Amino acid sequence: MKKILNGRSLMLLTILLFPSLLYVVLSTGSHNFIKRPIYGPKELSPQGDSIYYQLNGLTFLNCKTQEVELSSFQKNIVLYHFFEGKDSVLEKRKASQLIALHDRFKEKTDIKIVSIILGDSVRVCDFQNEYNLLSQQWQAIGFERSKNFVREKFILNIPEELQENQWANLFVLVDKKGRIRTYRDGVQYVEEKALIDDIKILKAEEFIPKKKKKDAAEQEYN
Repeated sequence: MKKILNGRSLMLLTILLFPSLLYVVLSTGSHNFIKRPIYGPKELSPQGDSIYYQLNGLTFLNCKTQEVELSSFQKNIVLYHFFEGKDSVLEKRKASQLIALHDRFKEKTDIKIVSIILGDSVRVCDFQNEYNLLSQQWQAIGFERSKNFVREKFILNIPEELQENQWANLFVLVDKKGRIRTYRDGVQYVEEKALIDDIKILKAEEFIPKKKKKDAAEQEYN
């Protein structure tokens, strides 16, 4: 009985101390795992602060033909992906990865998946019905302007190892400030685990004290 009580006491102590330990690790350590680049151009404010590129100013249509501003997704970690409407092996492979990621984070209301249907907003409802998108955590939106316009807004300074891939196969991970933080190859199954880690890293950044955030600033791509 004494051993059982000691075990329970140790477990309770661990639970109580874990948030404090995590705080110390994130605020004092210099860990590569909390660093993710911030993609896109940046400017300097009159005060000398960096102003990073943000995904906003774009309007899409949902299945009900209602306008959806990308800025409405801010304050959420968002995984964007592009769907060209082709019934191909690659599209199905991307979809299977998205389903797995959705199931992995479905209890986290501040993590969302947004599927951008390229070329024809009419297919938004078809996509939504096919994958049974009933929750606010995975939404489909359409965009009828040219694919190149979408590419110019989302695909910035692609990492070398991804440059040869078709850009529409990329997953784009955006933080709660609307800044692009990660590109992953959506047709590679091994990237699923990497994306899970990326999302966890962005979540962990929320625990970094404000005075330490500058010290943990991401490597920038200009």
